[in-house]
Amino acid sequence: MTEGHITAMTTQAAENKRAPKIAAFTSSGRILMAGAALIFMITLLVYLPATRNDFVDWDDGAYIVENRHIRPLDLQFLQWAFTSFYAANWHPVTWISHALDVALWDLDARMHHFTNISLHAINTVLVFLLGLRLIARVRARDTSDGLPSQTGTGILPAFLTALLFGLHPIHVESVAWMAERKDLLCAFFVLLSMLQYLQYTAANYKSKRSRALLLGLLFFALAAMSKPMAVTLPVILILLDIYPLKRFNLSSLTGMRPLILEKVPFFVISLISGILTIVAQHSAGATAPLIYHGMLIRFINAIRSLVFYLEKIAFPFELAPIYPFPLHFDPGSAVYVVSSLIVIGITIYCIWMWPKEKPIWLTTWSIYVISLLPVIGILQVGNQAAADRYAYLPSIAPFLLIGLGGEWIWRKKYSEKFPYLIGGLAVTCFTLIFTGLSYLTVQQIKIWTNSEVLWKYEISIFPKSAALAYNNLGFIYNGRGLVDEAIEQYEKALEINPNYALALANLGNNYRKKGYPGRAKALYEKAIKVNPKYTGAMLNLADVWMSEGLVEKAVLEYEKVLEIDPESAEGHYSLGVAYYEQGRLEKAISHYQKALDLNPEYSEAYYNLGISYEKAGMPDNAISAYEAALKIDPLNSQIHNNLGSIYGTKGMFEEASREFQKVLELGPENGIAYYNLSGIFFLQKEFALAVEYCDKALKLNYPVPEGYLKTLESYRPSPNP
Repeated sequence: MTEGHITAMTTQAAENKRAPKIAAFTSSGRILMAGAALIFMITLLVYLPATRNDFVDWDDGAYIVENRHIRPLDLQFLQWAFTSFYAANWHPVTWISHALDVALWDLDARMHHFTNISLHAINTVLVFLLGLRLIARVRARDTSDGLPSQTGTGILPAFLTALLFGLHPIHVESVAWMAERKDLLCAFFVLLSMLQYLQYTAANYKSKRSRALLLGLLFFALAAMSKPMAVTLPVILILLDIYPLKRFNLSSLTGMRPLILEKVPFFVISLISGILTIVAQHSAGATAPLIYHGMLIRFINAIRSLVFYLEKIAFPFELAPIYPFPLHFDPGSAVYVVSSLIVIGITIYCIWMWPKEKPIWLTTWSIYVISLLPVIGILQVGNQAAADRYAYLPSIAPFLLIGLGGEWIWRKKYSEKFPYLIGGLAVTCFTLIFTGLSYLTVQQIKIWTNSEVLWKYEISIFPKSAALAYNNLGFIYNGRGLVDEAIEQYEKALEINPNYALALANLGNNYRKKGYPGRAKALYEKAIKVNPKYTGAMLNLADVWMSEGLVEKAVLEYEKVLEIDPESAEGHYSLGVAYYEQGRLEKAISHYQKALDLNPEYSEAYYNLGISYEKAGMPDNAISAYEAALKIDPLNSQIHNNLGSIYGTKGMFEEASREFQKVLELGPENGIAYYNLSGIFFLQKEFALAVEYCDKALKLNYPVPEGYLKTLESYRPSPNP
């Protein structure tokens, strides 16, 4: 046999050997594609009712509806996104996402919700792919790309894990609440980073490894710029190195140094993100000082939280927007003691299972705990003891265990005498579970329909501790002009928490509306005593001083506001008003301009700037200011009237007449507009019209000066003899 024949036969054998693998991979690939598509569509359909929901008054306003910074989408916006600590956060990627939505859909809540839903559906698919790769590495079927080499290997548990993640109602808060876009984006990039890391550890070629690691680092940076909860990812990657990747021997710690070094860039990003977050939260006063929740309380609550989220995963009922701290915290109460025992018990069990060749228990438990660390309450932000949104990423670990458990039950049918019965029962159980979760999710979505529904639901769950919900419900009633109803809600909030600064200030606002400035001042002063950096209460207190003619006291209060928050547009505007009252026009103009630098859409600042220019003898500047105000608020008759008056003094009678006519279009009963038009007609020597419009002003009881009336007398038509 010749050498050529040997080569030919060897080649043929190789081709025959490879053919089944290609066929298997193709079959598996089709199953993966079908599974991913099915997961995406199911998740999307279940969450689609959220598109009927509106924005809510819990951060949605600050993040989107009232956030002037995210429009327009330009270089100035990008600079702001990466350099500001707006709303006590530093998450530029989240701001960019909201800005894109506003640029595309303006404030159409349906489309903003659809973006959230789509992101969640994509994340669910990524959880499916991550589960596949992790399970494949555990079972060591094929380490060339991290995907299973045999049809069906790992697909069932990954599919179950993904559906649990996609359909569980504990994730409704992250999806149906617009302000939690940051949760979805953070998870999206974390999952991509983990997938790239698995690719990096499986790749055979250096070029592929480097690319995968760099992509993983990039995705992690984007995750950290979406929400700082991603900061624990480097530690989670080390845990994956131990199991299932087995990149070093834990007993001897051999090979650990290079694995730590490769993650140094990840830790650097975590450190930077952590520092920026602490600065952002602290600058806005969002971190609760130890005086409110001591370290012992925080530690015990952290232990309780670990069990609390597992409880809500197992029994997803009475899920609430806010789980408040108990009014009277007792570390020795049964709920905290039992929670501590459960955490200790789970930890001991997981450690005990490690040498029994079942390290998955300790790995998943460790990942669950570590991923919750940033939000578990040691560094307390806000006044909630826990929040559903905090479980978005950490829930993947227990869901993976449940998915593997589901596969174990499914496989039992092959070893039982009645495989079809076992299989049928398994399918029935899976169907009932996912149908039940879908139903609960749809019901939970309804809670986020609008602000009123949301806060009434919160009150129904925690009637004796829902201070924030009562306050926010009062704010809704106040917006509708229901002052007495609003006062009732604020007083309920203060019954629960007498030192609730926001409710104190809001109650003060409503008493001021009802004509009780003394009560309002007392409430503002108490709010400031509770929170010495509460600029909103300071502004309101200064406004009362202004209304009482105590301008000097108001100026001192406004100056305190600007010491605390130099970028308060409202503070600069109010101080400008006070300086104007004192006749300090130059300072008034300066502060109006600063207010407009901070908020170019501040029509009141333009209007008052125009008045100041007018009084300072700068009519051209006044005209520019009034015209700018009208671009923002074109239906403001007062601005039209002032602009018309300046045009008249400059001899621009046509322009003046146009502005006064516009005033009458907006309000036909406006006596001053008739009087001003009468004056314009008189200057144009159209005396009959001047008389006619003066008479109209008189009919509306406008106080026309006696001198002008006497002047017009000679132009009135003589009475018939």
